[in-house]
Amino acid sequence: MMEEVFKALVTQYQCTFEVLKIIGAPLVAIAVAIAASLIQYNQWRTTRDKLRLDLFDKRFRVYIQLFIFLNERLNKTEFTHEEWREFEFAINESRFLFDKSTYDYIVNLKDLLTDYRIASFVGKQRSGQVTAESKHKDLLSMR
Repeated sequence: MMEEVFKALVTQYQCTFEVLKIIGAPLVAIAVAIAASLIQYNQWRTTRDKLRLDLFDKRFRVYIQLFIFLNERLNKTEFTHEEWREFEFAINESRFLFDKSTYDYIVNLKDLLTDYRIASFVGKQRSGQVTAESKHKDLLSMR
């Protein structure tokens, strides 16, 4: 009796092993494909998050440059050529970092500051405060 039960179990397991041989390879392939897909998805998310962080860092740097320049300019009327170049560099960099409306707003700020510099220069010229050297520097730094 015991031998018959044993033979029945062996026969049943042999059938199971045959089924596993047939189905096993595709199941392993599917499991590997799912694992590879999950790894790829996590890499994509990491890359996307890194891109967002890099873009935020660059945008924030431009924001800080513009903020410092404008804040300092509200307290004094003189611009050095180097300060104006840094300001223009931040504006040019913003073209690639912000959408069109934000970039247009920043360019509008630059235009207002340029008008202010020209008006300041003309006012100095009329009052006789402009020397030939300062006139040359101011004209070079204006657009």
